[in-house]
Amino acid sequence: MAACLDNEILELDVATTERWRYLFHMAVPYLSILEFRQSLNRPTVSDAHWDEVRFKQETLGHDCESYTYSLSVPAAKPTSRRKSRDATGTYLLKLMPVCPPISSASAVQQIAGLSTIPTVETDEEDAEAQFVRLSADAKIAIEDVLMSDYPQVQATFVWLTLPASKELDPVSRYPSLGIDTTLPQYRASAIVQREDLLQQEDYPVLYFFYGTLADPNVLLQKLNFRPDTETIHQPAHISKARLTTWGGKYNALVNGDGMVLVSAFVVESRDQEDALKVYETDRYEVVRCDIVMDCGVEQALTFRFVG
Repeated sequence: MAACLDNEILELDVATTERWRYLFHMAVPYLSILEFRQSLNRPTVSDAHWDEVRFKQETLGHDCESYTYSLSVPAAKPTSRRKSRDATGTYLLKLMPVCPPISSASAVQQIAGLSTIPTVETDEEDAEAQFVRLSADAKIAIEDVLMSDYPQVQATFVWLTLPASKELDPVSRYPSLGIDTTLPQYRASAIVQREDLLQQEDYPVLYFFYGTLADPNVLLQKLNFRPDTETIHQPAHISKARLTTWGGKYNALVNGDGMVLVSAFVVESRDQEDALKVYETDRYEVVRCDIVMDCGVEQALTFRFVG
């Protein structure tokens, strides 16, 4: 029997079970630990060998026993953990106390090369679960280091779905669909009066919808309307725009030279607008636009794809 293995088979503490949970991704590590301790065919590690590898293995989060167990587990080939959305967005990284590379906010700062220590956030439902908020670049940097130097550590990242932004300038047309508002003819001037522009807090407000939001059934669901509510979508079109797709399936309205025909809808309140911004996510931003309807040209807002 290896000298470093526990002699008391049934003696398990929280640190041991949590270590195995993180290192080997076990839902119920208790049973696996007991099975390993009772096995007559488990590998052995001498004190001399443990002394030789101890520093490196403890850096990975192992003690002698978990390291010994790891020798019997086939090593998984490192694979890319990146997804298409990794290039942008915000993420939460769960801190793993038994894994030094991501055990604390200061450790994360070091491994990600951050200029400041990220703020620790606690799960409202589980006070022991702690996270740090990271940019996509920091997430990728951490994954690269873990994949290269700590292949046994699998970090838990949670992608935060942020709402579409809305930042309407009060005295200029910025931001507007299909218009470069830095050009002289679109800059703020005495000719453009504040009351002539849609403002940040103007409600009700006309919106131009395309894609799934042009479907009355989807709109009913997102605004928590009763299923029998009649939504009033008005036929409309806009110019200086074009429709494309991203992710292979999502509609995206961008600046262009064409005309897009779909529909207009009156958003009654900020609450309704906030629900739509959450649905669209931070892949989009709210911008001003002019829409053409049967009654003429009207100022409106729409969701423009930002990437």
